[in-house]
Amino acid sequence: MMLIGHRGCKYPGYNQNTIRAFEKVTSEGVPAIEFDVQLSADKELVVVHNLDLEEVSTGKGEDRIPFLAEVFDFFASCAEDRRPSIHMELKGNNTGKQAGELFNEYVAAGKLNISDLLVSSFNWEELKSLREVCPEAKIALLDGAIRRNLLLKKTGPEAEKYFAELFA
Repeated sequence: MMLIGHRGCKYPGYNQNTIRAFEKVTSEGVPAIEFDVQLSADKELVVVHNLDLEEVSTGKGEDRIPFLAEVFDFFASCAEDRRPSIHMELKGNNTGKQAGELFNEYVAAGKLNISDLLVSSFNWEELKSLREVCPEAKIALLDGAIRRNLLLKKTGPEAEKYFAELFA
C-alpha cells in the first residue's frame, strides 16, 4: 500500500495544494503527493482544487495558489532519494499539453525524472494531449468506480491497450 498526501495535507493551519503543505508531508516522509492542475483565466497553469476560498486559504495570508512551475521547482529541490512521487491530476480543460511540455523542460534540464510522474484525469482528452508531448508519462484515467465497459465508451477502443494493467 502507498501513502499519498492528497492535495498535500489538510492539517489545521495548512492550505491544501500549497508549497507549505507539500513541504509538511515531505518532512514526514510521505512517499507521494497528489495535487490538482487548472488553467487560470490568463492561461497559466495553477495548482488548485477548486475556487472555494475556505478550502484554499486559511485567511491569514500564509499561502497563495502556486503556479505549476513553482510546484515542480519544489519537487526538483528535494533530494532525489527522498523526493516524493508526483501525482498530478489534470482538473481543467487545456491543461494536458501545457503541463506535459513544462514537465519535459524539467526532465531535459535534469531536474526531474520521467519516473517521478503519474498523471491522472477524469478527462481522457487531456491525458491524450499530455501523452502527445510526453509519451513516456504514466497516466491514469479516473472514474467514480471501476467500470470497464463505461470507460471504454468514454475513451474509445484506443485505450484498450492500457486496460490490461487495470482489469486483471
